[in-house]
Amino acid sequence: MKKGISPILATVLLVGLTVALVAGIASWTLNLRESTTKFAEQQQQLLELEGFNFEVLNVENTGISRDNKLIEIKIINNENYKIYGFIAVEYNENNNIGTLNINDEINPYETKIISLEVLPQTAKLRLIPIVKPDKDLLTLHNADITIRVP
Repeated sequence: MKKGISPILATVLLVGLTVALVAGIASWTLNLRESTTKFAEQQQQLLELEGFNFEVLNVENTGISRDNKLIEIKIINNENYKIYGFIAVEYNENNNIGTLNINDEINPYETKIISLEVLPQTAKLRLIPIVKPDKDLLTLHNADITIRVP
C-alpha cells in the first residue's frame, strides 16, 4: 500500500506556497512602481532644465604656471538654479586632450570669475554645467558652451 502526504499537510503547503508567491509579486510590483516614478521625476527635471542658460562674458589669459596656461572665465548664471560646478573638456584645434572638474559654485543670477589652469595647447574649452534641481546632481550636456581659449 502506498502512502502519500496527509490532506492537511498538502493544504498547508499550498497555502504557504501561495502566500510566498503573492508576497514576491507584490514586492516586485512596488519596486517597479518606485523605479518608474523616480525615472519619470528625473525626466521631468530634465524637461524643466531644457533651456538652462548661463553665459561666458569674458575669457582672459592671465599668464603661465608650471608650463600651463592660467585663464580667467567670467560667467553669469541666468537661471533660478545654483550651478554646483562644471565639467570642462579641453580641446586643441581638433581633439579632446583633457578634462577638468571645476568645483566653483555660482548662485542664481550671480556673476563669477573662475580661475583655471589649462594645458598649454588648449585652444577650446567646453563647459558643461552641473546643477541640483532636487536631490541629485545633474550634468546638463545640452546646456554646454564651447569657448575659445586665448
